[in-house]
Amino acid sequence: MNVRNLSIKELQTLRTYLLVERMHARSAEAWQKYADMSDKVSKELQSRALKA
Repeated sequence: MNVRNLSIKELQTLRTYLLVERMHARSAEAWQKYADMSDKVSKELQSRALKA
């Protein structure tokens, strides 16, 4: 997923969705997948906040 093309609002919504999915994950692999995606989204949000 290319998070650079998403708006800040979309990134925040995606981060919330990934958090909920991580909470409902039934296996360690699924949990890790959502955690990794959430990290990417959070890093992108942080980098945009530093630019602003």
